[in-house]
Amino acid sequence: MAMTVSLAAVSEEKKVRQSNWDDKETIALATFVKENQSRLFGSGGGCGLESQKRKGWREAAAAVRAVAGKDRGGYESTRKKWRDVAYRAKKYRTHRIGKSVTCTLQYAAFIFEGE
Repeated sequence: MAMTVSLAAVSEEKKVRQSNWDDKETIALATFVKENQSRLFGSGGGCGLESQKRKGWREAAAAVRAVAGKDRGGYESTRKKWRDVAYRAKKYRTHRIGKSVTCTLQYAAFIFEGE
């Protein structure tokens, strides 16, 4: 049996791409993460730790929204942006010193200070 899909249904579900993050938004995110590092990345297995992390990322999204004046899609996209920034910082640092390093907030902050 062949399944048919109408083109009208496919075009209605088309997603709209968000604009790129500008420097102010990324710096606001880096500043928030630096100030709330233990809350966003803490460990210890305490009761409610994951919900505290989600709440922290929601607050990070609100901080970026306050600077940007537009919604960036919630805490999931804010957290993904931080992972991307941390990855770029690690890659940049590894290229500069020629050996593998663990990415920390200092390395991510180094990227923003150097640009």
